[in-house]
Amino acid sequence: MGFWDSNTVLEQDKLPESLIVLGGGPVAVEYAQFFARLGTAVSLVQRGAHLLKRFDPDLAVVLEEAFREEGIELFTHASLLSADRCGERKRLRIVRQEAVQDLVAEEIFLATGRSPAVEGLRLSAAGIKAHSRAPAIDAEMRTCVLHIFAAGDVTGIEEVVHIAVLQGEAAGENAARQAMGLGGPFRRLDYRLAMEIVFTEPQMARLGLTEAAARLAGRPVVVARYPFADHGKSILMGRTKGFVKLLADPENGELLGAGIAGPEASELIHELVALQSVRATAGDLARLPHYHPTLSEILTYPAEEIDRLVARRRASGSPALDGSR
Repeated sequence: MGFWDSNTVLEQDKLPESLIVLGGGPVAVEYAQFFARLGTAVSLVQRGAHLLKRFDPDLAVVLEEAFREEGIELFTHASLLSADRCGERKRLRIVRQEAVQDLVAEEIFLATGRSPAVEGLRLSAAGIKAHSRAPAIDAEMRTCVLHIFAAGDVTGIEEVVHIAVLQGEAAGENAARQAMGLGGPFRRLDYRLAMEIVFTEPQMARLGLTEAAARLAGRPVVVARYPFADHGKSILMGRTKGFVKLLADPENGELLGAGIAGPEASELIHELVALQSVRATAGDLARLPHYHPTLSEILTYPAEEIDRLVARRRASGSPALDGSR
């Protein structure tokens, strides 16, 4: 019955009256809002509990609420049972919370992600170990076969352009050094600075460690948030949805991660990338001068809170504190 994907959607010259988007990642949510704002009735079906699975749920909720306000229908915790035609339209049968439901639309956009085309590479024949179909590599982009390197989406680490570029540069430099017999030191990638940006409204950005990843690893963190609804510049702009969140080491206040849902998140996150790259602390950020009124000064407020919490912990010898707000 046919469907669109991230290639064929760009070939369309007619706006559908209705559209079902399958998926909850960046491509899915960006196109869902795009078509909704052009006047298409959009339904978005996501298998997981919330949109943008690599973001913490509290950040994803900000986008979900914005979508509902714009009239986008969200179906989370949904599994696809079947797909067929219903007259001139297309129908998906889904199940969520043990209830079966039919969704009908003019078009379907499949945005559930892509898998690397590695079948023809015969990795096992080359002696290359794979993990979840991707070649297993180390921080030098080297596979277990020491003269073979891998980079980009095929590695399955972070499927975004800037990471692929960094991986490619590292792999190329390291392969050249090895081929020329130069030896080390070889270039290594630092995934502490891995980030993801989603160009919806509100914009979404994440950097480094998330709360979910910290819990999974059993790593204590101190967390603080500050809402755009209480920030002067965003109030003046009339863009008050969302908040900024910082994660830091409870022992010394080193910045470990960040999440932003709100105006210009794609720009704000880069100040935090620079700070994390030099292992700056929340106190370092809090003491940096920020011009008033600017959006960027919102970053200093959760930083100040974390700095106070870390100082209080040092003084009292208490366990890690959560400064969530």
